[in-house]
Amino acid sequence: MVRAIAALLLIAGCLQAPSGQPAPDADGGLLDQACDDAFGSARGYVLCDSDEESCTFFVNLDGDFTCATACDGFGAACLDGHDDADRGDRCEVDVRIGCDEVHSDEICQCARPPA
Repeated sequence: MVRAIAALLLIAGCLQAPSGQPAPDADGGLLDQACDDAFGSARGYVLCDSDEESCTFFVNLDGDFTCATACDGFGAACLDGHDDADRGDRCEVDVRIGCDEVHSDEICQCARPPA
C-alpha cells in the first residue's frame, strides 16, 4: 500500500524519484528521454512526438536514405514517414510519404527498439 501511494505521488510530481532515476512528468518526459536515447544521434534529430510504441522525429537524410533505412540503423522498424512542411517547424507534417521514399529530410515514425 505504501509503495502504491509513493508511486502515485511520484507520478503526480509530489515526490522526487530515487537518486539516479528520472521522474516521469505529465508530458511524457520518460517516453521522450527514451526516444532521445534511442534515436538522438541521428543527423539533425528533433523529437516530434512519442508514445509507448513509437518515436516520431525529424531527421536529415541528405536525399540518400529513407525512414526505413533510418529506423533500421537504430534497430527499429519503420512505422511511417512524412515530408516536413519546410516552413521552419521541422515537426510540421506536409504529406505522408511512407517508409520507403527518399527525401532530403523527413519526419520518421519508428517503433521503439527492443530494450
